[in-house]
Amino acid sequence: MVRIGKDLLEETKKELSVMKENVKILLFKAGEDPYSKDGEEILKTLSNNIEKISFEIYERDSNEAKKYDLKKFPALVFLDENGKDFGIRFYGIPYGYEYTTLIETIKMLSTKNTQLSDNVLNKVKNIDKDVTIKVFVTPTCPYCPMAAISAYKFAIENDKIKAEVYDASEFPEEASKYNVFAVPKVVINEKISFEGAVPERIFIEKILEAI
Repeated sequence: MVRIGKDLLEETKKELSVMKENVKILLFKAGEDPYSKDGEEILKTLSNNIEKISFEIYERDSNEAKKYDLKKFPALVFLDENGKDFGIRFYGIPYGYEYTTLIETIKMLSTKNTQLSDNVLNKVKNIDKDVTIKVFVTPTCPYCPMAAISAYKFAIENDKIKAEVYDASEFPEEASKYNVFAVPKVVINEKISFEGAVPERIFIEKILEAI
C-alpha cells in the first residue's frame, strides 16, 4: 500500500500553500486492483488535508469514463474549479518520483501559472492543429517528472494540445507498442518521438516538427 507519510504530507502542504482555485481529480478504477487502491489512498489523504483539493471515484465502465474517452485504467483526470478538462491524463498512479508530477499539476491548475518562458509560451499559444503528447514514465525515474510536467504545461496553455502520461511499469503492453526501452520517452502525434527530459524550448520544437 502506498501512503503519504507525515513528513511528505507537511512538505506537500507547504508546496500547495500557493493554491488559489479549487482542483478536482477524478480517479477511474481498474476494479479492486492494488494500483486503484493506492490511488484512492493518495487522493483521500490530499483531499482530507488540503481544503482546495477534492476527488471523485468512478468505475472503468461508468458513463464518466466514456465521457472522458479514457484508454487505460486506473486513470486520473484533472479539472479546475469550473470543471474544465484540459486534456490532461495520468494513466496509472502517481507515486514515487511521479508524486512530484501530481503536486505540480495541482499547483498549475490552481494558480493558472505554468511558468513557461515567453518565447515557448508564444509558440504554444500559436499552435492551431490538434496535438496529442504521450509521455512514458516510471515511478523510479527522477527525470520523468520534467517531461510529464512540460507536456501538461502545454496542454494547460492550449486547448488543441492533449497530454497523456503513462506509467510504463503498469502498462507494459502500451510501452512495448511504442518501443519504450528507456524513460522518459515522448511520442507526439504518433510521428515524432524522443527519449530523455529535454528543455521546454526543445520540447516545443519537437511538437512543431510533428505538426
